[in-house]
Amino acid sequence: MTDSSLDLSARADLDWLAELISDANRAAPSVSWLVVGALARDLHLSHAHGIRVDRVTTDTDLALTIATWTEFAQVRQALIASGRFVADRRAEHKLLHHSGRALDVVPFGDIEDRNRSIAWPPSGAVTMSVLGYREAFAGSIALQLPRGQQALTPSIAGLIVLKFIAWSERHRNAPGKDAYDLRMMLTHYLDAGNLQRLYEHHLDLVDADFDYSLASARVAGRDASRLLERHGDSSQRVRKQLNNVLRAEVAPEGRRALIGQSGARDAEQFRLQVAAFMQGLMEGSRA
Repeated sequence: MTDSSLDLSARADLDWLAELISDANRAAPSVSWLVVGALARDLHLSHAHGIRVDRVTTDTDLALTIATWTEFAQVRQALIASGRFVADRRAEHKLLHHSGRALDVVPFGDIEDRNRSIAWPPSGAVTMSVLGYREAFAGSIALQLPRGQQALTPSIAGLIVLKFIAWSERHRNAPGKDAYDLRMMLTHYLDAGNLQRLYEHHLDLVDADFDYSLASARVAGRDASRLLERHGDSSQRVRKQLNNVLRAEVAPEGRRALIGQSGARDAEQFRLQVAAFMQGLMEGSRA
């Protein structure tokens, strides 16, 4: 798939993120922070490859693998005790960095229930799906930031998997957000470090009917399949949810809610891209 490292160490405009990660690492040195969400999209597309992104985010989403709520509480308290983060009264997973940046901390791993969700203490009434996070973490790449700081971030294929799942679970409450991100990542997948691989490993897509945007989405699907294959049977729930979303979008009688929310000028072309991603997902992995 894509490179195993995303080197953004020369990007002075990411000094703020380097400082935030540095503060988080000092407060909780045993944690491997995974940068997710729209910021991860921006890192891959805009910062690394100069691809214009209209919906620029100012929030930071960090995920961490953890076993118990006790451990999560200890990490959260360590962040606050450092004096560099303060609690946000709106939710347990929200903090504010001293710079004013909003931070969401998302736990996943052994803390999940059998449905791949987490239930926030003390009551457990507030739940959050973390489906796909284990897979994205397993396929994550090293993120090199200014000031010698390092973190992890999902590959673009991992982000696409997370975004399809996120859209399926929150598109009624937050319409357009995830759909736009998916359109950007599927459209520019080859532009974001994968063009050479098209000619080295996916030459079957370069034929008389070649369409760059469809090839981009199809390679993304193949890479997403490879990511999920690493988890074998444990990723079947992820595949099932992906397939449910994809079938509803590409079927002639489908709802096409994602297509409608994407902001695509050519809705039919984006539908074909989603169909190409689905085809790539079913075809399986390539190098």
